[in-house]
Amino acid sequence: EVMTVSYGAQGTLFVFGFLISLGVFYLSLRTALNQSMIFFDRPITLGQRIITNAMGWVQDRGSNLIKIIATIFAFFSGLGFSAEWQTMLLSGSGGKFGKVDPLLEMDLGFYVFQLPWYRAVANFAFGLTLTTAIVTVILYVLLQMLATLAKIELGRPKIRLHVSILIAATALTYGAQTWLKTFEFGT
Repeated sequence: EVMTVSYGAQGTLFVFGFLISLGVFYLSLRTALNQSMIFFDRPITLGQRIITNAMGWVQDRGSNLIKIIATIFAFFSGLGFSAEWQTMLLSGSGGKFGKVDPLLEMDLGFYVFQLPWYRAVANFAFGLTLTTAIVTVILYVLLQMLATLAKIELGRPKIRLHVSILIAATALTYGAQTWLKTFEFGT
């Protein structure tokens, strides 16, 4: 029964982490790939026409590549989150100690059982948002490099909005991590 509980908890966390990560990675990369191209000039040279056609092909058929990339990142993200299975089980079955912390007036059981689980969730969320932001920015840089060669402009306001949302989500999850660290004053 011990193995069933441990593998069940690992499987649950893996599936949860995988599905959340897959959704976040896929939506972010798909949004980046679907940016509209704005032509400054009609492509004149053969090189500009080839790059323009290549960018159109990437935008049309890049969905399959994005699915593969998102699945790979989500797999490793879910695998990392599943390592927190003991923390999750302790959080769910931990109790109160009956002694209250004099500074924050919280039961000591919170520090032993719930706080490590909250920290694990915050760490997962921070890692997910940071990785998503980095991979998305890399994709935007690559697309912008190709667009510059073809004298095409990508929709910059949409790019700025998308990257701003990713940075804000990363900052929010980092703030959650920092706030949870304030409870670890005595360790």
